[in-house]
Amino acid sequence: MKAIYQLKFGKPDVLQVGELPLPKIKSNEVLIHNQAASVNPRDCLVRAGKYQLQFLVKGSPLVLGSDCAGTIVKVGSKVKGFQPGDRVYGMKNPSHGLATYAEYVAIAQDHIATLPENISFIDGASIPLCALTAWQGLVDQAHLKKDESVLVIGASGGVGVFATQLANIFGANVTGVCSGDNADLVASLGAHKVINYRETNLSSLTSQYDVIFDAVGSLKRHQYLGLLNPAGRYVTTLPSIENIQHGLLSKFKRLFFPRIKQTRVVMVKPNAQQLRYIAEYLAADKLKPVIDSVYECHEAQAAHTRSQSKRARGKIVIKVL
Repeated sequence: MKAIYQLKFGKPDVLQVGELPLPKIKSNEVLIHNQAASVNPRDCLVRAGKYQLQFLVKGSPLVLGSDCAGTIVKVGSKVKGFQPGDRVYGMKNPSHGLATYAEYVAIAQDHIATLPENISFIDGASIPLCALTAWQGLVDQAHLKKDESVLVIGASGGVGVFATQLANIFGANVTGVCSGDNADLVASLGAHKVINYRETNLSSLTSQYDVIFDAVGSLKRHQYLGLLNPAGRYVTTLPSIENIQHGLLSKFKRLFFPRIKQTRVVMVKPNAQQLRYIAEYLAADKLKPVIDSVYECHEAQAAHTRSQSKRARGKIVIKVL
């Protein structure tokens, strides 16, 4: 099968296109004829050997990618609810072997969901990891409630576009932080107010929020504590040692002081049920993917260079066929 892989860690130019053996599926897996994969910041870190959880990375040649969208061509003996020909999308944990920058993907049945007919494979591949990160951050970590105030930092990025939309769907009062160039986009996604970070220092804000969803990992502890209401929750996608330590400490303190300000780190995991919930919003046109750019398979190096620029509006997608 055609795949994008690397034999060593380094700059984008370590990525190459070639033929690799077709993956074998386990009894609980399906084989997807994959159409596209998206580029996530984690891919660039893993490629460079700089991912904070690099010890989890396995395999040589190394095939990156978490997101996939395509058609099932084979199902394992214990798979239920899926059959060849089904259109699906899903998220694979790269530590489980060959991942999604490939023409075929072997993936567990509890990591995929049916892709709505109104969503293309290109759009579908842009969704899983980022939408799940937003869902798990807002629902599982922040326990967001209707009418609460939410500050989304990085609202125009891959995760931020979903966090902004989902927070709005859940009935929150959403403030999005982005550059002035992306203000109209973020407003169209449901943000009630947009802050241009190039013109406004977040530390100078007088407003306080029930939830801060930091999709960039840009705030220091003293900054976000000053922006939170009592019992407010700061959720970050940056799994730094400091954030993890503060998260564990705030969980312990909350046992004795339920209304303290909390730090939460969202470390996204595949979740089929949540993908099904997300698919319902996609089918109803309540949730929309935002595509920054689409690259051909042989342009993977350029796709990673674009991701590293930190200027993408929405998701970067690679067509793997």
